[in-house]
Amino acid sequence: MKFCGLLLFVTLLLCVAAALAKDDVTLLAFEVLTVLKCAATSGDQALCDRFEQCTAILTQPYLDVYQSCVVEVLGNDDIGKCTSDEELYFSEINRKKINDCIRLNAPENLSDSQEDEMDQYKDCIDKLGDDCLGDQRK
Repeated sequence: MKFCGLLLFVTLLLCVAAALAKDDVTLLAFEVLTVLKCAATSGDQALCDRFEQCTAILTQPYLDVYQSCVVEVLGNDDIGKCTSDEELYFSEINRKKINDCIRLNAPENLSDSQEDEMDQYKDCIDKLGDDCLGDQRK
């Protein structure tokens, strides 16, 4: 009986850990979409360039998925520009489709070094968000 209780506890712990990890991914996706919307609709090419620089930091498995999703949604790898009448990825609908595609196809397991690269990506997005959103983040 003790073994069954321990097994149930371990299973529950694994489920909670998986749910928390999924929540982290969902939270990161929301954060990225928020920062991306700010940069993409700003009309400021420098902010869009910084978003692209953050994207270049993605670990290779995520970068591969990102590039594939961009082509799948846009039909090519031209992501547009940030001007007074043009936005990155051309529309909010496209940005959401690309993000959904990435979430559906993202690798589940990363090596420690890949996790470190993803931490650098998150830091880059955070800094861009601070600059783009300013007081809206607080």
